[in-house]
Amino acid sequence: MLVHAHHKASPAPVVWRRQKTDSSPVTVEEQKKVTKIVEGTEVKETKTWKYFHLSDYKYISYLEFKSVVSEVSRGLLKLDVKKGAVFNIYAQTR
Repeated sequence: MLVHAHHKASPAPVVWRRQKTDSSPVTVEEQKKVTKIVEGTEVKETKTWKYFHLSDYKYISYLEFKSVVSEVSRGLLKLDVKKGAVFNIYAQTR
């Protein structure tokens, strides 16, 4: 699909991504109070969230995006993630 999209739209920038910045601090820690229900009882706890400073959005072509997808898939294979495995990818939203 990505190869087909590349041939149709190339070299127009069509997909966006963000990267970590070189600014310091690289990671930010933020504490938030979270309320959840545990065995029918409301429990409040403080959680620490860690995240990276990210760059502005950068637009890339389908061909560049295909390269990023291949790199991520090789990383998952190296981590021994098998077909059918469930995992989460979290990203900051605006």
